[in-house]
Amino acid sequence: MFRSAGLRSTLTLDFVGQQLELTKQHAQRLVTGLRTAGFIEPVRRRAGFPSGGRQWSLTDEGVRLRCATAAKPLHRATADGLLAKLLERIELLNADDRFLARVSRAIVFGSYLQSTERLGDVDVAIELVPRCGDVHRLRAANDERVLEEQASGRRFSNLVDQLFWWQREAMLFLRNRKRGLSLQPYGDIREVVDTSPHRLIFGDEGARNGREPWV
Repeated sequence: MFRSAGLRSTLTLDFVGQQLELTKQHAQRLVTGLRTAGFIEPVRRRAGFPSGGRQWSLTDEGVRLRCATAAKPLHRATADGLLAKLLERIELLNADDRFLARVSRAIVFGSYLQSTERLGDVDVAIELVPRCGDVHRLRAANDERVLEEQASGRRFSNLVDQLFWWQREAMLFLRNRKRGLSLQPYGDIREVVDTSPHRLIFGDEGARNGREPWV
C-alpha cells in the first residue's frame, strides 16, 4: 500500500480502504495503528491548500517499511553482482538520449554496508535529473513518451504517473526486474539516507550542494 501511494507517499482514509479492500471503520483502525506505531503522521495544512479529507504522510520509519521486502537473504557475492550490473545499466541509461532522465548519483545504504555474508535487499537511492533543463520542453517530451507507451498498451493509474513517467521509465530500466535490488528515488528518502550509513557508488558529492537539482 505504501508503495502504491505514489511519489509523495500521501495516504487518505479512502485510499487505504480501496487498496486493502477494507471498510471505512477497519481502514480507520489501521490508520490509527500505523500512526501509533510511528509509520505515518498527519499532513499539516498550508494556506491555500485544497480542502478535503484528512491526509497522512510516511515518517522515516514508514519509508524504511516501504523499502523492506520479505525476500530471502542474499549472499554477498550475489549482492556485489547486482550492484555491478546496476552500474552498467546506469552507464547505458546516461548514454541513451531516448531516456528523458539521467542518473546524477547512486547511493547504497542499508544491510549491504554491514560486515555480514548474508544480506537483505541491496538498497540504492537513485538521484535522477532531467536530460533537458527546459521545463516546458521536458513536459512536451514526457507527454509524447506517455502517448507512445499508451499506444503500446501500457496503462497509467492516474495523472501523476503520467506526469512523472520520465522518472519512472528510467527507474524501471535500472531495476530490470532483478530480485534483491531495491531502488528508491533519492528525493523521497533523502533524510533517511543522509542520516544513516551510506556510500556513494556513482556520481559526486558536489551534486548534493545544489549543482544538480533533483526534480
